[in-house]
Amino acid sequence: IVPEEDMPFLEDGRAVDVVLNPLGVPSRMNIGQILETHLGWAAAHGIFEDGGPVSTRAPINAPNPRAVATPVFDGASPEDVDAALVEWSKAATDSVKMTVDEKAPAGERCSGKVTLFDGKSGEPFSQQVTVGFMYILKLLHLVDDKIHA
Repeated sequence: IVPEEDMPFLEDGRAVDVVLNPLGVPSRMNIGQILETHLGWAAAHGIFEDGGPVSTRAPINAPNPRAVATPVFDGASPEDVDAALVEWSKAATDSVKMTVDEKAPAGERCSGKVTLFDGKSGEPFSQQVTVGFMYILKLLHLVDDKIHA
């Protein structure tokens, strides 16, 4: 745990809350974390309709908002998420820039990665990083508590 001022930050100065090890995704075979991160980014910026009250929605108004919260998750396909991220990157010209490749096939145009800066030195990292919004829950039952049970 490090102080907030030492955490990596985005181009607009917002610090990230949590940094996850990228090796945790393939080792746990949980590619859904990446999809959730991208969905969270798009929903937080008004591209997806989350069913919340109008007053709490993000300032960017998408022309055709798509459902993201459905009883059975069939609201947004990976192509929808990609289209939403591309749409957001075009609409939010004064915000964080995501890399978009217009020549790539649908579903692969936006990497969902942004330039992140080192909180200590202020220098940009050499590679772009996936950034978004994700629900994280710390479990109460830890191994240290169970080891002597």
